[in-house]
Amino acid sequence: MGMIAWVAVVGVLAVGCSGGASLQTATFDNNTPLTVIDVIDGEAMRASFEGEGKLGDVSGPIRPVSIAPTRANGLLIADMETRGILRIDGTNTVMASSVGPYVSRFNTRTAPRFVRTDLAGNVYAVDGTNEEIYVYDQDLVAITNITPPYRALGLPQGQLTGLAFGGYGEMYVADRLNSRVYRFDASGVQIGDFGSEEAPWARLNRPAGIACDDYDGSVYVCDLGERRIVAYDNTGALLRTFGQADLREPVAVAIDRSGHVFVADYSRRAILVYSREGEYLGLIDGPRLGFSEFGSPTDVAIRHGILHIADLDNQRIIKVRYARQADESGNEEPTAE
Repeated sequence: MGMIAWVAVVGVLAVGCSGGASLQTATFDNNTPLTVIDVIDGEAMRASFEGEGKLGDVSGPIRPVSIAPTRANGLLIADMETRGILRIDGTNTVMASSVGPYVSRFNTRTAPRFVRTDLAGNVYAVDGTNEEIYVYDQDLVAITNITPPYRALGLPQGQLTGLAFGGYGEMYVADRLNSRVYRFDASGVQIGDFGSEEAPWARLNRPAGIACDDYDGSVYVCDLGERRIVAYDNTGALLRTFGQADLREPVAVAIDRSGHVFVADYSRRAILVYSREGEYLGLIDGPRLGFSEFGSPTDVAIRHGILHIADLDNQRIIKVRYARQADESGNEEPTAE
């Protein structure tokens, strides 16, 4: 694969609340407060880029379809409008981008569908039609690409719809078309797959988002076709299924260190919250956060007790603080992450 440098661009993101949101506190259950602390607006992002002359003929707002925290308290954004990836720092300043006059891995007909980082901070991305995973360094300079073992397993080209990393650097990739999850070791060598050979009631049916639990290394998969979450141990043995009574279109999942499982449900226009054992805890939606409009979420991510929500329909990223308690100095600190 040719090495393509993604040149860094710098600009400041304007941040504000849109859709009638107020920075208010609500709860998703009786004990866990929710506070909207930031809204990164796609139109403001585009405007700031235009000032730098980096977007060429792109006229629409940034449309975040997938997000991932970085090691330096920043955020990666897979953007459907520019068909590239943006990296912002903790002050919402754009530090790197694949868009504008620079060469993008994603062509004019496709856009990145998810973005994730490994334990070293490298960036992994894939589009909606390509069968490969593209790997970049923290500055979005291409390193390599990874192809799941379709031919070795006698499978047709897949459609990759989710990716997650375990605590030892192992990587899990969801293949929606072939209804299975591939497992790679920390060096990128494929060492197994699961989800297709279980009992009929536990087989995956069009898996989407995927996340790993740092607590025990278990893997949680959004089983889109069956409208549920399927949890496996790190070898692929089935642990449990849950969410069938509540979920309609689960597309992304994130797990914090306290065992909260956040599931983005595209059709319900909400984030549903469960325990790691599958107990339903509550709901996060627009009205609870003070928004007059709340689009269909396409991704969720967690860092330091902050829930990040990709609101594609409204071209924004919503940051929600939850589960806070006072430390010894009297200051409030996150209890999760």
